[in-house]
Order: sequence, then structure tokens, then C-alpha cells
Amino acid sequence: MTACFCAIPPESSAKAAAMAKMCASLVVPPMMPAAMVNLQAAASATAAIDPFADMAASALPLSKFTMPEVGFGLGPLVKIAAVLKLLPNKMALFDPIKLQAELDAMAKSIAPQAASLKAMASVNTSVMVKFSAMASVVAELKAAGLDPFEVDFAESVTEKIGSAPRPSWSPTLPLGLLPKLQFLASLPPLAEITEELDIAPGAEAAQKLSSMLKPLLPVVMMPSLPIQLMIKASMTMSMVENISENLQMGSPEARQKSAAMMRMMASTNLSVTLAPPPPPPLGLPALEDVKIGMKMAKQGFISAKTSGVAIPELSFIPTLQAVLNMRMTLAQLTKAPPIGFCTQCGL
Repeated sequence: MTACFCAIPPESSAKAAAMAKMCASLVVPPMMPAAMVNLQAAASATAAIDPFADMAASALPLSKFTMPEVGFGLGPLVKIAAVLKLLPNKMALFDPIKLQAELDAMAKSIAPQAASLKAMASVNTSVMVKFSAMASVVAELKAAGLDPFEVDFAESVTEKIGSAPRPSWSPTLPLGLLPKLQFLASLPPLAEITEELDIAPGAEAAQKLSSMLKPLLPVVMMPSLPIQLMIKASMTMSMVENISENLQMGSPEARQKSAAMMRMMASTNLSVTLAPPPPPPLGLPALEDVKIGMKMAKQGFISAKTSGVAIPELSFIPTLQAVLNMRMTLAQLTKAPPIGFCTQCGL
């Protein structure tokens, strides 16, 4: 993904802003709370069918993992990986002059979208939050092979869950386990970075990467829009995209269909014994990343020595993060095609 906004016609973002305004004007049906209860109950039950599909949803008994003995400072290498992961591939990572020019061009490319982005940021999202929450549950059910828009939804839930095993949930994690899991999951992208830059992993990698980042300290990114406005616009766009995709609110006919679904949900009796619901999301990383990280840690990829390396705080990172998020969400909402190297702005 490139951060350039050139691939998104201003008229497309204007339509997206109008869609956001329409979603914000919707009236929450009186049956929404009851519909949400039924939908989430079904989603919880279907999630129980395969407890290994998603660590965050199934709360695996993680205490059974044997953790390798490594230094868990969550510090230098992880921070470096986060910084480098932000920068689009085509940017001049370690050339301050070129990087500054690229950041300037990136900020300038927002200008044609400014009016639409301001309109999105000004939308009252209190109603959209509720519809977006329902849209997320609908997506979860569809992923499990259940469509709440179908008239036989309740029968499908009963059939799918009736003979499913009932795993025992582990609503809490052993003290100190979560940061270790997050740390281990951060190692695979670190391996990619050190390999790309031809740097040996370990304490030496942290020191060398830190030295490479120090020349970037003078680089700044002057936002063409306030950061908080960009963040609000991104949040609004994400909700509109979620609602449009899963509740199909794009036309009066689609909105009527969604309202009928919610009325049906409000009166549906799910005649199944539901499994205990999973605990709230704990920010668990992907299981596969944890396993890879555990293997790398055992092989000595990282050592406790890295905790003493000082990492430069780059001032342009918060603005860059906001711009990248906004570009990604706007591209998804407007269905903008992915583009490669941009000949107009050099990104």
C-alpha cells in the first residue's frame, strides 16, 4: 500500500462523505438491543466450535505454553520494528533528505481530499457506533457459515451448534503472560527487517538499527490537516465501510432488509444451550506468530542485552501513522485500486 492519495478521485471521497452523513442519520430501531443480544449469543456459540481458530475469541488455555527464557523488555527491537513497519516500502528509509521530501509530498497529496475528510470528521458517530457493532457481529456469523439475513437463521444455528463440543474458557491469563506473548509475536517481523537490511539478529542488530535511525531525528512531517481530525475521519470511514459491507445500507431496499433482519432477531428464540461466552478481547497476538517467535527465541534470536540500547524518538511518526491509517481506510471505503510507485509525488 502506498500512502499517496493520488489514486482516490476527490469525487469518490465526496460520495464517501455523503455515505457517512447518511449512516449517521439512520434511526436506531427499537428492537436493536434485543437483536444484538440474539446475534451476539449466536456468535459466541459458533465461536466455541473451533477454539483454536482465533486466540482472541477463544481464550486458549495459554498457561500450558512453555515459555523460553529470554529477556522480555518489550523494548529496543520491538520499537524499531514498529517504526520501520510504518514506512511504505518505496520510501527512502535512511536518507533524511529524500525522506523529508517524500513526507512533504505525502502531506501535500491530502489537499484534494481535505473537504471530504473534514465532512467525515464532523459527523456525529453515536448512531454509527451501534450499527457498526451489529455489522461486526453479522460478519462474524457469516464467517461461521451463518447468515442472519436468512429466514431459517435460528434453525441453522441450532443445527450447527447442537452437536458441537463445549470447550472450557479461560477468562484470565496468568500474570505476566500477555506481554511475553506479544513480545514473541513481534519477533517474526523483526527477522524480516534484519534480513532485508543484512543485519545479524541480536543485540548488535538493535545497536546498528539505532545508529541508522539517529540521522532521521531532524525529519518532520507537517500535517495538512490536524492529527485528531485525521484520526476521527479514519474512525468514521472504518465504521461506514463496516456498515456498508455487512448491513448493506447503500439503498432504501437494503436498509429495509436490514430492518427486517433486526425485527426477526428481536423475536428469535435460539433453542440451543449456548456455550459460555468468550472473555473480552485481551489483545492476544496470532497463535502462529507466537509459535514462530518461541522458536526464534529458543534459537537465540534475541538476548537480554538489547534492553540497554537507546532508540531515537522520531517526531514524524505520529503524523505518519495518522496519514497511513486515513489513506488505508479511505481507499477501502472508496474501493480505490491499489497502486504501485507513484510518478506524480514519488511515493
